[in-house]
Order: sequence, then C-alpha cells, then structure tokens
Amino acid sequence: MADLYQTIRKPNMVDKNLQNGQGYYLTDESNDMKTVGDEDSILQAIQNRILSERGSWVYDDEYGSTLYSYLRSGKKLTASILFEIVSLAVQPMIKDGRVTSVDEVKLLKQEDTTAIFEVSVTIGNQEITQNYTVNYI
Repeated sequence: MADLYQTIRKPNMVDKNLQNGQGYYLTDESNDMKTVGDEDSILQAIQNRILSERGSWVYDDEYGSTLYSYLRSGKKLTASILFEIVSLAVQPMIKDGRVTSVDEVKLLKQEDTTAIFEVSVTIGNQEITQNYTVNYI
C-alpha cells in the first residue's frame, strides 16, 4: 500500500520528451512517475500558492495570491509589497505548521511583463530560498 503513495502510473499516451527528468516529471527505473515528498512537496505547495491567482481554485476561493492582479494593474512592484503578497499566500501553510515563517522576499528584477523574485522561508529549522519568474500581460 505504501507504494501507492510513492508513485503514480503514467498514462499510455505520454510525450516521450517528458520522461526521465527531461520535462515536467521524473520517472523511476520501472517507468512510474515519481511524486515529491516532504520538503519538495512543501516548496511545490508554496510555489502553487504564490503563482495561482487568488480565487482561481473552485473549492477554495481564498487559495492563491494577488500577485498577477497587482502586476497587471500597472503599479510598480516593490519588495515590501511583494513580501506582503507572498506572506498572505503562504499564511495558511504557516497556520497548519508546514511552514514556520516567510523570512525574506527580494525583488530581483521587474521588466515589461516579467518579474523575478526570491523567497526565503523556514521549514522546521531550515531556511530555504527559491527563485520565481512570473510572466504576465
């Protein structure tokens, strides 16, 4: 039964370019798709919350962030505004204990329709930094 939670069968009609870490997922030696666990799972959840538009999920209208709507408004993004947007998006994960804190958010670059930023969070007692690139219209 534990194997059920470790891998998910790939569908028969799969683009071969996506296999073996060359695309969207990794496969193991038996050609099953690997799922992420522990720290990687938390980082993926943080990314999904930040990069999903708030209200875009059918079952949770509070899920996501206001990042895209802010960027599309034409207002200049600052590090402090970005910190607030990221903190609000990650807050439910702090409440449920998966994330200890959002420590720092750095705006690395903002051009016409692209923003690049870095987010540092503490998970347990380990600080982890992850970069994000957002393209918007």
